Amino acid sequence: MDSFASLAGADVAGASFLSGWWVSSAYAPWAHNIADAVDSLPHKYISHTLVQLYPVPEKTQNCVATVLEFACVGEAKKELLAKIRKGLLKYSVSSETGMVALSDFDASGLMGYSRLCRGGMVTKELALKTAEENGVEIYIDGNGIIGALAALPCAGHPSATQARDPPWRRAGALATDLAKRDR
Repeated sequence: MDSFASLAGADVAGASFLSGWWVSSAYAPWAHNIADAVDSLPHKYISHTLVQLYPVPEKTQNCVATVLEFACVGEAKKELLAKIRKGLLKYSVSSETGMVALSDFDASGLMGYSRLCRGGMVTKELALKTAEENGVEIYIDGNGIIGALAALPCAGHPSATQARDPPWRRAGALATDLAKRDR
């Protein structure tokens, strides 16, 4: 049997009135719940990673995308991605949900794009072009594909999941600079 990796990125763009990724608490992302529900021997759920995105007007409440990591055997990828897609469509609160998938554990070719999404606004056109150039399949084509694609290279790399220069880091640096100046 052939075995391979599958990374699925998802983002529920456009649901700013709700905290789109959280179900019962801030520690229970619903993407994880879907992944846990579809976990089986042919497609083993390995991990999920939450990725902080740059806050844009067309955002979820928390500006976060998720990447789900699976190991698959044989023809299990097709079934796995269909089940994840079905779960996202059923439980999403947004008509702009996006889902992408890559059959590889190495999505490092997307890290530059991911940094762009974590540091500023990115267009859907750039996301589509980047997906095509990197062999990424699109399963749900809402604006959420922008963040979903940005999440892929962060699988297994928690240090890469933060926005490049989040406002709270800038505020902290400013406070430190002001404190040094006032000494």
